[in-house]
Amino acid sequence: DGDRAVVLSNAEERGVPEPGNNDSQPVSRGTTADRIGMQVRNWTVKNPGAVPTPTCDDYTLWTVAQLRKECSERKLRVPRKFGKLALFEHLKRHNATRRAVQATVDDENLLDPSLRKKKKHCCIRLLNVLFSDRFATRLASSDDAATRDQIDTGEVNQNTSFWKEVAKEFQTNTTDYNGLFTFNDPRYIGIDPSVIVQDDAPRLNNMWKEVNTKYIKAFSKFDVSSQNSNDFYEFCNGSLVAAYVKVCIKQKPALESYVKGGAALSNLK
Repeated sequence: DGDRAVVLSNAEERGVPEPGNNDSQPVSRGTTADRIGMQVRNWTVKNPGAVPTPTCDDYTLWTVAQLRKECSERKLRVPRKFGKLALFEHLKRHNATRRAVQATVDDENLLDPSLRKKKKHCCIRLLNVLFSDRFATRLASSDDAATRDQIDTGEVNQNTSFWKEVAKEFQTNTTDYNGLFTFNDPRYIGIDPSVIVQDDAPRLNNMWKEVNTKYIKAFSKFDVSSQNSNDFYEFCNGSLVAAYVKVCIKQKPALESYVKGGAALSNLK
């Protein structure tokens, strides 16, 4: 039951099976473990060490050690005080967000080539809208209207009034978002934010989450790098839109902590 406290033995906390507890029994090493590991899609750990490979995708049947190992593999920061239920919910919400982003990528791959060519302008245009004076102050609180069901199913914000307004402005305003916040940068030659594709609110919301995820990954590399480079683009894996988020933050520095925390990942709260 969702409200029932889960009491874990010291053995289970360490990922060690107790006698008679089939849920935490480790699989045998070697071929059997590899075979089961291939079938468990939620288990992405490459070097589990002493932690046994789960035998199913059901997080509720995983040990705390397995859940923590998976969070660590995905670079998810979780407090040490998190118990089994909290870790389970954390991974579940992360999966929902990842599915939403992947759905956006899949949709892009199905686009007609002529339309896909236009899409390279859309992310820049969307960032112009989101970081405009009209929407910037509301962006950081745009998740507040999301329901628990929306978060769990990856539909966060798709139908909120904020994203409906963003979509309307994105589709119809032909004058205010046609420029760039950056000047004299040859990398943006050929990017034209005045090109409008009729994307709806769900698609724009997913587009923002995907862009924000790319920015977070780039910033984490930039932040820990021992290199002396101040060119953020070098850490963006070739993504102009991730680099453009940094440009937009310079225009609206009050949004820096929100964007670093991850709009894409703030849906995990």
